[in-house]
Amino acid sequence: QLFRTTTEKYLPKTYNINTNFLSLFDTNQCTSNLLYNCKNTCDKKTSRGCQFRHIAVAPSSSGDENSMLAAKNFVSWGNDYTMDYNNDTFRIFSSEQSFLDTILYSQYSRDSQPVYAAAIIFKSSYPQWDYIV
Repeated sequence: QLFRTTTEKYLPKTYNINTNFLSLFDTNQCTSNLLYNCKNTCDKKTSRGCQFRHIAVAPSSSGDENSMLAAKNFVSWGNDYTMDYNNDTFRIFSSEQSFLDTILYSQYSRDSQPVYAAAIIFKSSYPQWDYIV
């Protein structure tokens, strides 16, 4: 059959599909999602056994003031939007390279530093938005 494309998504069976962004903060189900990595031993009452993961936001390069302003404004908006759940979900980096240096560090996720699930990199801002998730 021509012009028919079948796309299948393969997600770990422990992932929970959420209907909106704020539902990601509900850890009462002890299921992994974009923001939480939960073990099978998760305690539904306290969410113990779940690791919170942040979302990095950065301009593509440190010298791009417009993209840095877009990134900072996005972080401010995102953390205000999620304040009732966690006021530092989104973390700003000075550049994409700065974020990569953080996650490629040999001790990343082994010490008390934040762990990241995703990154939003602003390549340009208004009026011609360009970003990578």
